[in-house]
Amino acid sequence: MPIQGREVFLAVILMAALAAALLFHAGGGAPASFAPVPAKEVDTAINSGIDFLYGAQLDYGEFKTQACQDEEMTDCYFDSSPFSTTFIIYALKGIENDKVKPITDKALGFLRGEEEPGGIWRYWTNRNPQKAYRAPDDTSAISALPGTQNPTQLDPDLDDMSTVSYALKSNGVSFDDNTALFEKNRDDQGRFLTWIRTGPEVVNDVDCGVNANALLYLGNDPQACLYVNASVESAQYQCSTYYPDPLVFYYLVSRAEAEGASCLSASKEVLVKKVLSLQKKDGSFGNALDTAAALNVLINDGYTGKEVNGAASYLLGSQGENGSWPRYVSWTAPFPYYGSEEFTTALSMEALNKYLDLQNISASSSSADTGGLPERATP
Repeated sequence: MPIQGREVFLAVILMAALAAALLFHAGGGAPASFAPVPAKEVDTAINSGIDFLYGAQLDYGEFKTQACQDEEMTDCYFDSSPFSTTFIIYALKGIENDKVKPITDKALGFLRGEEEPGGIWRYWTNRNPQKAYRAPDDTSAISALPGTQNPTQLDPDLDDMSTVSYALKSNGVSFDDNTALFEKNRDDQGRFLTWIRTGPEVVNDVDCGVNANALLYLGNDPQACLYVNASVESAQYQCSTYYPDPLVFYYLVSRAEAEGASCLSASKEVLVKKVLSLQKKDGSFGNALDTAAALNVLINDGYTGKEVNGAASYLLGSQGENGSWPRYVSWTAPFPYYGSEEFTTALSMEALNKYLDLQNISASSSSADTGGLPERATP
């Protein structure tokens, strides 16, 4: 090949390589290095988040849930539910701050007060005027959802029952034994059904997120674990009606495994790989909620590479002046979109507190070789 032609050829190859690298970073994939975030900054962010939650908690213990018409979460109203509060109780576990106990005690009192006989909870509280269900005129599909079979009230569901029951049980608060209701509420493959109801030709559904939360409460269950593991390993995320964001689902799976559902450990390696593949060049996983969920998954599943530094750095940079993180779509149904600043803040604080724990554990170790926290074996 002539020298001039060879130079042109090499230039084309170099330009193609540069374009490929730029495409990789634009579409996802971590940069070569993320520096560890100073522990003092992480601790300050956590305490600021605690201050926000302390001020946002309602007098009777609930944390607000916002029901929104749009995915941007701007056209919203307060929709009283026990669900968000259960996540905040969980997230505060292990955080050292004098306000954690009073927040938790009030929240537990609120959840206990919403119990119906038999250890039953519903998505809407007794304070919620929506409990007398009124479907919007322009969203007739909502009125056909499984949970609206009873036109005056949402049926009890295993998602709320699981998260509330776990919150109470893990904090030593007694309630009526409801495990028999879970055992009876299965499909023909042994997977947990979402809604508790009886009658001829009833409509019900099976959801991977609901089954993950059931495992959080009940621990190992062969049929539910088989289903959830298969859902994690599936090439496409299509297993949930209520959790449209795969990272939120992955978070539910990882925390259930971390709290005793060891049968979910079979999919931990796949879970970590899927999460890492979604990281952006700025260290985020899309937004603050996704980043908090992802960071929780990675640390829960024993991954401590440089990517966790990027996620922690992004969370610190996206925290508001009042200590909160923005609301994003966290789940759907019975109304189109649900979430809240309190929910995102809780998951962000949980993730940062775990990150802080890692820093404390590795304080005497060198991180120079990895550019991040020292690697440790997956449990």
